[in-house]
Amino acid sequence: MAPVVGALLLTGCVLPPQHTHEYVCPDGYEFSIRYSGAEDPGDVALLEDESGASKLPRAPAASGARYSNGITTFWEKGDTAMILYGEEVAHADCTR
Repeated sequence: MAPVVGALLLTGCVLPPQHTHEYVCPDGYEFSIRYSGAEDPGDVALLEDESGASKLPRAPAASGARYSNGITTFWEKGDTAMILYGEEVAHADCTR
């Protein structure tokens, strides 16, 4: 009986949607962004590259979508994005 109860409980769970995009920058840097949350593109972005992953909460932006943890910032507008470390642009004109 226990497996049936567990299956019934799981069918009632609603997981937030997730969307993943792969980016390549002109300088050769490659990364992916996985969005999760109730909104589209998402409340949180997970930036993943060869060195690991950074969780970036959504931040205010004049245009596009911006995610930042105060150290690393991912900023996208349309199909183009950039990565900042602190105030310095590290990777620009990255495309999906």
